[in-house]
Amino acid sequence: MSSRSVAKFIAVSGFDKIISQERLDVNLFELALTHSSYSNEKSRFSLENNERLEFYGDAVLKLACSKFLFNKFPDEREGTLSAYRAILVSDAYLVKYSAKISLDKYLRVADRADLKTKKAAETICACAFEAVLGALFIQSDFEVVYSFLEQFFIKHIEYVRGNMIKLNSKAALQEYTQSVDKNLPEYILLSESGKEHEKVFEVEVRYNKEVVGKGFGNSKKAAEQAAAYEACVKFGVIKNE
Repeated sequence: MSSRSVAKFIAVSGFDKIISQERLDVNLFELALTHSSYSNEKSRFSLENNERLEFYGDAVLKLACSKFLFNKFPDEREGTLSAYRAILVSDAYLVKYSAKISLDKYLRVADRADLKTKKAAETICACAFEAVLGALFIQSDFEVVYSFLEQFFIKHIEYVRGNMIKLNSKAALQEYTQSVDKNLPEYILLSESGKEHEKVFEVEVRYNKEVVGKGFGNSKKAAEQAAAYEACVKFGVIKNE
């Protein structure tokens, strides 16, 4: 990746407007955009990649989201705020955020075809977005990162709040079964198929040894949510759309 390409990413993201020129480090953003597959391919000694920055950015992301939710919903309980946060900082939502700054166009990966499969793209883009946050934090401060992230949280929070059962069917199903007899639903992986980055998982959920739902997804977690959603529809917890 050329320095010109990184500079373009910084401009597209608007980071050049919120970081002083004295602190703006093109090399740090280049590192944030470097996936381990790229560094491993380029050198048998493995060049640096964005994993350390991802670790740093993940912590900043959760803190920023916590501040946003704490201030916006002063009367909500901790459990509800945690549920909102889990969705707002999930890979699926980080991909939405990264798309707004065209992050995928500037990533350094071994094979760009990986970005064309949903599962791989979600993981790679989500991790890179966190790494970019780490780089942004190092070159500015928490309030700058918070202001940058707040736009995304504001855009999505009302949908998340209004669709919690659908977005987190597992929690809704567990709450329902515990209200009935304290027993927990059990998730069973039935099968997985497809190539490494295109796997499809099939999961069924059982309650009191009875199969109450089945679901498919590009990850076990997604398949479990789909199975839980079907069970919630069966029990009347969710109205089928």
